Amino acid sequence: GHKVVLLDGETGEVLREIRIGARFSALELKVIPHFDGSGADELAVLAWRARGRRIRVFVFDAGTGERLATLSFPKGFAFALEVVPSFGGSSADEVLVLGRRDSGANRVWLKDAKSGRLLTTISLSNAFVPADVGVISSFGGGAAPEVALAVQNLASETSEVRTFDAGSGALLGTLALDSGFIPRFVTGVASFGGTAADEVAIVGQGEGTGRVRVVVLDASSGALLTDRSLGSRVRPLALETVPDFGSTPAEELALLVRLTRSEKPKVFIIDASAGTNLRTFSLPKKNNPRALGVVPSLGATSASEVALIVTQTRTGDIRAIVRDAKNGRAVRNFVVP
Repeated sequence: GHKVVLLDGETGEVLREIRIGARFSALELKVIPHFDGSGADELAVLAWRARGRRIRVFVFDAGTGERLATLSFPKGFAFALEVVPSFGGSSADEVLVLGRRDSGANRVWLKDAKSGRLLTTISLSNAFVPADVGVISSFGGGAAPEVALAVQNLASETSEVRTFDAGSGALLGTLALDSGFIPRFVTGVASFGGTAADEVAIVGQGEGTGRVRVVVLDASSGALLTDRSLGSRVRPLALETVPDFGSTPAEELALLVRLTRSEKPKVFIIDASAGTNLRTFSLPKKNNPRALGVVPSLGATSASEVALIVTQTRTGDIRAIVRDAKNGRAVRNFVVP
């Protein structure tokens, strides 16, 4: 079965190995900052078992490796996992799973990470094909954050971002995307313009043209704040928000792509407000990216770092590569056992 390996960020030394349940495949990993106040963070692992089409989220203590909770979801397949700041149930954060039931219906489930109690279910008709889900601060008046869901609407042949209150599941708004623009990834960005609501960053491609764009919309009004084209020679692989370090008060975006001609992986660090590149760095073609993350600063600048998990095609090694988001320099590079 799959396992989670915890490494020392300074030395690459293996601190702990946590094995996932037998015959379960790990799909995604997230950190739970608030759970029981033990001092160590918790780890949420989204897992799936083909036999029985079981969806589970396993919660582990990062310090001891102990499994603290097992959250079960209806049979089907899961697409994405997010951690949502606590709004109900207990003081622990909540876990969000985007999935599809065997009936074909798309669902977003929110459960309390500690008790496993179901807090909210958001349903989408079969006319909507979900691409990705993100979490943004509340603007709907409730104590709970909001959920931003990027979808294709098959009925109207359009794409949009739908925002929901995480507490009630109520639809708050529909943000229309340009015709022919197919969303791939979505993430929340702290408010920098338009209204007091946070912003939503979407990476997508033009249908037929393949042109990749980074679009930032005000989550409340839907106003277009940023529109940056990266052309058609890149294939988007992952998107994350980076705490602000640039010349504007807006946060930054880390976009992992693969160049379509050379097949080299590349990371763009983009100012969410201006849409300009603050830093770009490439990896050798032999590195096949598996995951992208953002971690607190380990390097010479105060900016956060961008962490990549890659498989080296020649050796089969799995490597963790950490780059300073501001200057692009390598901070760590080691083999994952």
